[in-house]
Amino acid sequence: MHISEEQCLSVVLSAMRHMRPSKTADPEGRWLRVGLRTSDEALLDPLLEDVVLRQVQRRMAATAGLPVSHAEQLIVLRYAAGQEYRPQNCPV
Repeated sequence: MHISEEQCLSVVLSAMRHMRPSKTADPEGRWLRVGLRTSDEALLDPLLEDVVLRQVQRRMAATAGLPVSHAEQLIVLRYAAGQEYRPQNCPV
């Protein structure tokens, strides 16, 4: 899948306003901040998506061969230098 440089910049700018420390689901399905995941994330609410985000969502759905209605909420992750998502059984 390819998106234009302008579309990519639009996604990044939209996500920047919503960045928060990433969370991970525990075995019971609760979302928690844990040391295994040190990135930041932005969950972009479909009701607040602009035209560009909608186009990107449609393109991802088409690439997957599924309707947009089957898509999850768009999540943008940001990993700064030194940040990681380490497997649970990986030594520190």
